[in-house]
Order: sequence, then C-alpha cells, then structure tokens
Amino acid sequence: MFGAGYFWLLVGWYNSNWYTEENGALECTTEQMAEAVESSMYISTQARLLGGENVTTVSGITVSEYQTLLEEHIQQDRLSRYSLIGQAAYGYDSIWAMALALNRSAEILKTTSYDDGLRRGLENFTYSDKNMSTIFFNTLEEVYFEGVSGPVSFSGADRIGIINIEQLRGGHLWSGLRGTLWSVAEFSVDDQWTPEELISETAGEDACFILDTSLDQLLPVSCEERHSFICKKVAVFQEVVIAEHDVAKNRIDWLRSISWPGGEVPLDHTPEVIFTRVEIYEGIPTIIYVINCSLAGLGILLAIGCLIFNIYYKNQK
Repeated sequence: MFGAGYFWLLVGWYNSNWYTEENGALECTTEQMAEAVESSMYISTQARLLGGENVTTVSGITVSEYQTLLEEHIQQDRLSRYSLIGQAAYGYDSIWAMALALNRSAEILKTTSYDDGLRRGLENFTYSDKNMSTIFFNTLEEVYFEGVSGPVSFSGADRIGIINIEQLRGGHLWSGLRGTLWSVAEFSVDDQWTPEELISETAGEDACFILDTSLDQLLPVSCEERHSFICKKVAVFQEVVIAEHDVAKNRIDWLRSISWPGGEVPLDHTPEVIFTRVEIYEGIPTIIYVINCSLAGLGILLAIGCLIFNIYYKNQK
C-alpha cells in the first residue's frame, strides 16, 4: 500500500526519519520502509511548538529571548542530566494560563456567595468544592494570551492553538564549512543545485569557506560575515510545514503549495461521464429535392402513359 496512488495521514510527533530506524518486529528492511514512505503522499499534523521569534508574549519577552534564557538556564551544572524538549514552551505557557485564570477567579469569588451565604477565597479551596471548580473552568475558557508556544486559549479542557500541517518532501541539506567540520544549517526543497561534496585540504580550525560556482572551488571568507551555504548532502527527505491551522479562528494559512505526485492534483471523486444526445438534421438541398421529385413525377406519368398505351392496343399485332 504505497506509491503515488496512496495517501498517508499521520501524527507529526514521530522522530525525524522514523521509518529508517531498525525495528526487529518488522519483516521489511529499512530500505523497503524508506521506499514505501518516500514514494507516497505523506501528510502529518502536530501542534506548533513555538510562536514567531519576534512576537512579544504575555510575559513581556519575545520567543527568541525565551529560547535564549532557557538554553542558558539548562546549562547550569545542577541541570546537566536534563535536556531540552520542544514541548517545554507548553509547560511555560500552562503556568501563565493557570495564573491568569486564578487571578480572574479571585475577582469573581470576591462577589460570589455560596449556598450557605458565605464567601470564600482561593485559600479556602478544597478538591470537593464543585462551585469553585466550576468558576476555575469558566475563567480558564475566557483566557486568551500570546504565549511562547503561540496564541493560547481553551475550549473546555482542550488547549486551542496553531496546528502545523506538514508534508514529507525530498530536498537538500545546506551546510557551512568551518575548518574540516560540516554543520547542517538549512533544509531546502526549492533549490535544485546539487554540486559534488567539496573538502578543502587547507582548511584551518577557524576558517570558513564558500563555493565559487564559476571556479567550482572553495574560497576562504570571514566567519563573521553571512554567506551562502555549501551543499553537503542531497536527496534527503524531511517534513516541511506547508500550512498552519488556527483552530480558534477556524482558518488555514497556506505557506507552500502541496507537492502532488506527478505534478498534478488528483481527482477527489470518481470521474463522471456525461453523454449528451444532440439531434442534427442532415438533408439534401431544396433545389436538388425539387428536381428529383419532378423527375420522379415525370417518370411516373410516363410509366402510366405506357401502361395505358399497352392496355389500349393489346389486341393489335
């Protein structure tokens, strides 16, 4: 069940190139798995993990600043056994969501009387207090703010945010050369230039190089300047975000067009064949019709005349 005629719709939180990992429980090889996945129409969806880099969040910092602070924090010696995960932003935003909901709940509780006529504050909460729990859930549904994971709002107990729609595409990994080490910098599905791998024998530890396409060789440049990257690996496959679904606004923003197998959009229904019956009169010109009728009439008259003549003179020899 693979090839251009099949469509795969999967969750998007699998590891990158998950289908190339060895799995003893499968009868097929990793090469067969790669052929099956990469030759089919592969679409995945997952919640967007981070908002725009320069978007100011409810905490007053941008997403880029949040990432910098988080990376600095995780480098502490006491946190050496921990590693960063993409979902960290959701934990950060959940604290803000709870804080905003509790602040709003505290204001409501100041003017709310219970069945016993008494008023209670947050400090009086118990897990058996259904009235206060209802207030918490109602205020949580009213929460809306710009978090580091994107816009945050709730519908019941469900977080509403941005859903990434991704497609597995073949492309190129572009890398920069620093010394003799390659580091992946960017994945491109648009640029079709695929030069051979180039390694400079004179590369020093602090040297950076760019590829001069006219000379087809590496040229040393300053590592402090921004330059084009050199293609290290070609024909790799990676999930590329093609659209974003804003659940709260019920809107899909297309960032790229879908890449269809064969370059054509397939039919979304069985082709309907419509037969149309057209009646066309095909006759001879009127003048020819009149002439033919006249000649036919004359022939009939001559035949009748001959018949009468034969009958009248039948006894004569």
